[in-house]
Amino acid sequence: MRSGRGLLLLLVLALLAVSAPQAAARQHLGFDRNEYPGDDQMRQLRKVFSYSGYWLNRPPGATEPGTTWAGKRKFMNSLGYGFLVLYQGRIVAHLPRAAASKQAILMYANGGTQP
Repeated sequence: MRSGRGLLLLLVLALLAVSAPQAAARQHLGFDRNEYPGDDQMRQLRKVFSYSGYWLNRPPGATEPGTTWAGKRKFMNSLGYGFLVLYQGRIVAHLPRAAASKQAILMYANGGTQP
């Protein structure tokens, strides 16, 4: 029984070794930037990368309102880029209900009075 397991393990390792180069050939490199790098840079980056993050709304830490990626999908698609669509949702602490819940918890902890 033991030699059967060893043979099975050897067979699995051999199959993995044979399929590893094929798996490596199917890898795709991508990148993500909060701000759009520019059309010329996107052409250059396409030589290495096959997809890019694409922000639908303002990325975290962005210096400009909105997104600098707006209106670039068609251009990027023409270059052959794939897309990893990105969207930053609202932070729970910024939701009105979360603030009300926090206030209620503080009131409860304070014996029912305003903190």
